[in-house]
Amino acid sequence: MNTTTINQFCKDNNVDRIDFMWLDLQGNEFNVLNCADEILHTTKAIFAEYSLVEFYEGLKKYDEFKEFMDSIGFYEAYNENVYNSIGCGNSLFVKKIKGD
Repeated sequence: MNTTTINQFCKDNNVDRIDFMWLDLQGNEFNVLNCADEILHTTKAIFAEYSLVEFYEGLKKYDEFKEFMDSIGFYEAYNENVYNSIGCGNSLFVKKIKGD
């Protein structure tokens, strides 16, 4: 199976911005976003699944993922923690405005 990065997909398809991303990638959200540096500056919001436990080897758990999102300029605006009893949830991250 061939895969590509979001950056490459955008280049190949003349996509110059992504306003909103919805990521439900079984723990690969960090990996995908970590390789999306060229397009992320255009992104306003990201809805992403998170894990509280390491379901898969190398998975970034919630606290690490939230720190990563902060480091790339997004704050957690909403946390849908209804699935926390099974070890996961969803969060909405919104691009920080300069000065925040």
